[in-house]
Amino acid sequence: MKPKEAQKIYQIKVTLEHISPPIWRKVLVSEKTTLYELHEIIQILLGWLDYHLHEFLINDIHFGDPENDEFGERDIYDEMDHTLKTLRLREGSHFTYVYDYGDNWEHKLTVEKILPVEKGIHYPYCIKGKRACPPEDVGGYMGYANFLEAINNPEHEEHESFLVWVGGKFDLEAFDLNEVNQRLFQYAYKDWPRDHRAPYNAWVPKVPLLDQMLWKKSLTESSLTTFLELPLIKDISAFLNYINENKVIGTPAAGNLTRKAIDEITAQFVNPPELESKFGDSVYRYKTESEVPEIYFIHVLAQGANLISGGRGLRWQLTPTGETYLSSKVQEQFLILFETWWFRINWLVACRYEIFGTYLPDKFPNSVLQLLNDFQPGKKVEFNAFVDQLIEKVGWTLLPKAPDHIRETVYFSIEDVVINPISQFGLIIPQYIEESGPFFNHRKLLSFELTSLGKNLLDYFILNLKQMDKNRQTTFGYY
Repeated sequence: MKPKEAQKIYQIKVTLEHISPPIWRKVLVSEKTTLYELHEIIQILLGWLDYHLHEFLINDIHFGDPENDEFGERDIYDEMDHTLKTLRLREGSHFTYVYDYGDNWEHKLTVEKILPVEKGIHYPYCIKGKRACPPEDVGGYMGYANFLEAINNPEHEEHESFLVWVGGKFDLEAFDLNEVNQRLFQYAYKDWPRDHRAPYNAWVPKVPLLDQMLWKKSLTESSLTTFLELPLIKDISAFLNYINENKVIGTPAAGNLTRKAIDEITAQFVNPPELESKFGDSVYRYKTESEVPEIYFIHVLAQGANLISGGRGLRWQLTPTGETYLSSKVQEQFLILFETWWFRINWLVACRYEIFGTYLPDKFPNSVLQLLNDFQPGKKVEFNAFVDQLIEKVGWTLLPKAPDHIRETVYFSIEDVVINPISQFGLIIPQYIEESGPFFNHRKLLSFELTSLGKNLLDYFILNLKQMDKNRQTTFGYY
């Protein structure tokens, strides 16, 4: 019988390319480490926040998440299926890890040594490193150089804005070996599956559909006009009619819509989205359906309401429920969609950042409902104050001592999962201002107003939810 081969440990040096003086880390990892796990380890080593896409390039072969190439334009091998051992790496082997296709951070990985396992060491283990990681979304190498110049020169026109953006200070030489190894230890012994790429479940039934009779009786003619004018209602109909009239096969990787379908459907929307972005002389075009929020939100809604069926390699088509929906009255269509979003969809599908984990707390929708119901139609509500109230109501203790960039990420995320969806349903009217940043312009949400339709719907929801709780028909604690 052949004796069992002893496990090997790889000593890998990770160097962030094109920066001087160099930013680097040395880490010990098991030969059983998959490339996906190595990606997570590199994120911890450098201090990245894993906000963006990534890939490995080894001997001219691309490894990453095949779902990021759902249209089949590139050959990407699944990083979950390949370990350091199966890649047959040797001492002296080097390969590339790219993070954030926009900023395009290239990391050179060099296998310095292949060692036996040493007792008493928990792998992965960082043995040395130098200098701090650049801030996320700083603009790549050129943006980082400009950032350093600005924060080190009080006379620079962007000095103050950059300091505020980065949380007050930035130490170029900062590197805490003990903190990195503590995070690596926590990572190695976490109790959830390694593959976090599985998409959020769009269909999460919580409560039965509400009684619509009270809703219909409470509606006014102005409410009906509002429904008819909602872009969301028109866009959903355009989406369903296209699916019904065209053969749309789900992509092999994720079951998403084809690029042709996305282009043609969004062209029929009331406000067609921009599908290309220009950065200097470069043109960026979306790679996955989730990068086009306008179509992704509608696809999730339609699937959550059981209006369509399909999947990987399958044709998307209307269900009998979907056919009935198209012939229903507009107020009934609205209620089906809103109930679907409120009760059946994991709201995190709309979130840009992975700051809240996999699911929001059960009390989160209830807290949103209660807060919104306290407002009067037409009265301006400051957005940041609303977020602070919501966080306190949910019971989170994150923000009081959090740095500014974490606070901003929370605000952006609440805007994603609360404000943006319900504004599409016409419950609120958001107010923005245009802000100019060092790298791009964007709209900042300042405040919002509850509409008469929103107040009508909230009253209806609360009355029905109290009745269901009284009848013991739900256990989700909404009231």
